[in-house]
Amino acid sequence: MSLLRLSAFKNHLVTKAVVPHHVQRFLSYSAASAERIEKAKEAATKRPLSPHITIWRWEFPMLCSLAHRGTGFFLSGAFAFVGLSMLFVDPETFLRWVKSFLHPSLLFLLKFGIVYSVTYHLMNGVRHMTWDVGKLLKVTSIYKSGYFVMAGAFLISLCSIYWFDERDVSEFMTNNKKSSQH
Repeated sequence: MSLLRLSAFKNHLVTKAVVPHHVQRFLSYSAASAERIEKAKEAATKRPLSPHITIWRWEFPMLCSLAHRGTGFFLSGAFAFVGLSMLFVDPETFLRWVKSFLHPSLLFLLKFGIVYSVTYHLMNGVRHMTWDVGKLLKVTSIYKSGYFVMAGAFLISLCSIYWFDERDVSEFMTNNKKSSQH
């Protein structure tokens, strides 16, 4: 018999005999039985933390996996935000709003974060596909490819940001506006 029914049975003997079973579960319980239920719930939630966090040492492949998931999460949120914003304002207004809202150093970090996320997620996705075909599965290869992906994504992102500066973006936007009007 469950804890709830046991406490209800002890506190409501008369009710059990008179009220039908399907109605009894809607009746209120006494304060003592509610307290026992809360104590049982509290005891159940005070279990120790799962040992996987404390036993395992943080390794580089684990960091790569977390970075892959984190960049995917960030990209999903960023693209959803930008996409929804484009429903209400045109791209030029949106870019002006972002530039006015952020300090130039924060704007650089935002650009870097977006470009790094795309680059890392793409490169690490290719790395995962090579694993799917059975290549680069040795531990040394896993570490080397992880370092290559991290460093490669960092360098490509940095070069991309310096290669495409604001003038190129605004020039691209004006050219796109002209071509869409024709």
